[in-house]
Amino acid sequence: GGRGGAGCCGAAAGAPPKGARLRGSRARWWLPAGSSRRATRAVAVAWAFFWPRDACAAAGVVGLPVGGTPLFQQSKVVEELRPDNFEARVVNGGGPWFVDFYADWCPHCQHFAPVWNSVAEKLKGEGGVSFGAVDCAKYITFCSKMKIQSYPITRAFNTLNDPDSRERLGSQVHAGEYNADEVADLILLLRGRLQGRATVPKAHGASRPGSRAASPTPYPKPVELPPSAHTAAQRLVDAEVAIAYSLRQGTILKMEQVGGAASAGSMFSDSVDNMALSGQALVELESWLAFLGKMLPTPSGRAALQELAQVCREHAATDGRLWQKDWVKALDSRHIDVVPPDAGRDPSRYWQVCTTYTCGLWTLFHLVTANAAELSGGGRRLQAEAPPSGAVHGRLLADNGPEALTRIKGFVATFFGCADCAQHFLAAYDSCIFGRCDLSQSDDVGASLWLWRVHNNVTTRIAEERGYKVDKWPPENLCSDCWASSEQWDPWAVYHYLVDSYVPPNDVEGHLQRIQQTFKAPQALFGTGPVVWTSTNIRRLAIVVGALGIIVLLSVFCRSWSATPPTLVDQPPFAPGREEEYLQVTNRYNGELCSPCQGTLPRFDYQNNARLLQ
Repeated sequence: GGRGGAGCCGAAAGAPPKGARLRGSRARWWLPAGSSRRATRAVAVAWAFFWPRDACAAAGVVGLPVGGTPLFQQSKVVEELRPDNFEARVVNGGGPWFVDFYADWCPHCQHFAPVWNSVAEKLKGEGGVSFGAVDCAKYITFCSKMKIQSYPITRAFNTLNDPDSRERLGSQVHAGEYNADEVADLILLLRGRLQGRATVPKAHGASRPGSRAASPTPYPKPVELPPSAHTAAQRLVDAEVAIAYSLRQGTILKMEQVGGAASAGSMFSDSVDNMALSGQALVELESWLAFLGKMLPTPSGRAALQELAQVCREHAATDGRLWQKDWVKALDSRHIDVVPPDAGRDPSRYWQVCTTYTCGLWTLFHLVTANAAELSGGGRRLQAEAPPSGAVHGRLLADNGPEALTRIKGFVATFFGCADCAQHFLAAYDSCIFGRCDLSQSDDVGASLWLWRVHNNVTTRIAEERGYKVDKWPPENLCSDCWASSEQWDPWAVYHYLVDSYVPPNDVEGHLQRIQQTFKAPQALFGTGPVVWTSTNIRRLAIVVGALGIIVLLSVFCRSWSATPPTLVDQPPFAPGREEEYLQVTNRYNGELCSPCQGTLPRFDYQNNARLLQ
């Protein structure tokens, strides 16, 4: 979760072992520990020639728990579809299709990917059916036009006795994932749709008792960094990267087409002229940005989010709609501290402690709840005689504590695309687990600890479902005071640990400037500064190497061609008796234009001199 990597709702998918990552690539290399840097770079450069979108994305295994790589790019039975071929292949193709709409960063989508691939293998060719998938993290505008508002969602196209499946949006089959031991159930569901029979999917988010989700590769053990000022600054950057990505991905996902039904041309094009956010979603976005504009630790970060909140207010007051083109323009013109707008499109180059979007969100949630408590207490070390287990602390401001959890809930419910993740979090919130409903409006510390308990609890639950062990968090070697026993924890010690880990000091700007160099350096490949092997730089190097290779090949070819003697034609001006004329040509151009034409007066290359004369 927030411990070096993230799965869904706390399912830990921590950083790979030391030496196993190539920092700064679009998707992380999962190479054996100890691989040489030279070997890693060499493979990355070679791969750039063949897959320019993810120059470092060798992790194209179906369901690998990293983001940024299409989940089915190596599948032989599931086709990765694009907006430019979707209409021709699926809508107008004539044959039945089942399509999985997913986001490559979504843990439940990753768990569902091998199940979808297995079902496709078993139903291959049955009734002429084809299986496809669309990565909505890459084609977010297209998925928004297709009214995909959560992941994963499967839809049917051109199936029997289903008029909706013959429309451009298709007919929904199921929302959410099926687990590995539910493949047979999903096959029955899809076979029924193929045969035109009414079938009922399992309840959203439901699973068989004791069922285990598909996990095609084991999650690496989470890595927890010791609390420090620099670690807190790194986590601040991760939180801001998650903000940038969510403001672009989450908001566009909720936008709708304005002005009646969409035509086929507008739906399958890149046009965003009629896409807008309105209603309660726009209200929630403005509230979320206004809250973050108070809770981020740095003045520049707060200012950027306050400006974005003002953009929402102005559009809401004008016509009640936030148009996508205006929103993207506003995002592209603002940094959040040192995090550039590009992080909203490709966050993988900017992560510091996290490696996934879900980890970044948990980091953001812990940061704002802990910082809300610190701001309310008026100092970095809030002290009280009573433990913060839900008691009222009279000197805390009345709006920060409950607002933090309320705003987090609103964001997750509205803008977090992973359907099962959101459902699990909202269920925990609404059930009043861990005494949430007993927290007073001023108990900021209690709100921070409630979020910690939920995160820890869900991480443990998901780990048990996936079949791997996760140690309690914080670990005893980093916080010996946090645990009196295996079950008892000290609330103040845990709270102080959260503050040390997530809330940076007041002089964080120096740390941010050093961190900034880790993702600004890629621009210096052909200038000054250190070389960082990101996908952009690898593509640049690939272009240079490829151009040099073409020049060398052309040079060898031309040299070979020039050295090939022509066939001598026995007719003027090549008839015998004109040797003197050939010899004059040789003397004139000897060594200048034709290197083989370097004969002496008594001996010369007749054929090459004849060719030169010609």
